[in-house]
Parts: sequence; C-alpha cells; structure tokens
Amino acid sequence: MKYVMLVATIFLCMTGCSTNSPNDGNPKVWDYREGYVIAKEYHKYLVVRNTNSAEIKNKTVSQLLKEAQPDAIWITVHTDNDSIHIGDKVSISIDGGIDQSYPAQASAKDFKKL
Repeated sequence: MKYVMLVATIFLCMTGCSTNSPNDGNPKVWDYREGYVIAKEYHKYLVVRNTNSAEIKNKTVSQLLKEAQPDAIWITVHTDNDSIHIGDKVSISIDGGIDQSYPAQASAKDFKKL
C-alpha cells in the first residue's frame, strides 16, 4: 500500500510541474535574432519570426500579428536605417532586456538586413 501511495505522489508531482506555454505546439522558442520586417515607424521596426513577402503584401499588420503570435517584437534602433524596408529579413542583436508585452519591445545594438 505504501508503494502505491509513493507512486501516486510522484505521479501527481510530475504532472503538477508540467506547463502549458504558447509555444507547446512549436517547441523551438524564438530567440529574436532573425525575423521579417512587417511595419516601420521612424526608429522602430516591427519584426515577426516567420512570414513571406507575399503574406506581407497581401495582409494587414493586424492579420500578420495575429498569425505570428507570440513571435513579434518592436525593435527600436538608434538611427534610422533607410536600407531596411518592409518585407526584408533582418538580423537583430538586442541591447538590454525585452519587454514581454505583445508585441514584445526592445532596443537593438545591431540591426541589419540579411
């Protein structure tokens, strides 16, 4: 009887420690190092993890954000980069922390077109 109770307790502890995160369907969590620009405002660029140029041209920013959730981030750069346009794939190096709102927000120490 003690053995059954021990097994039941261990089982309950293991199931109680599991998590249901938004990325359960996609176990690889986005590291914010690369993405696609879907909008830009002065010194800020809205970047999502996965998309393609046809989707960017044919969908609104709201639609793209809904499909990308939770993988979107506003990147603030120190200087406006005229060579980066909507639809471009970019490389991002985050400077400091990431505000976990949706979309997330961060500053970039390096932001360039791939």
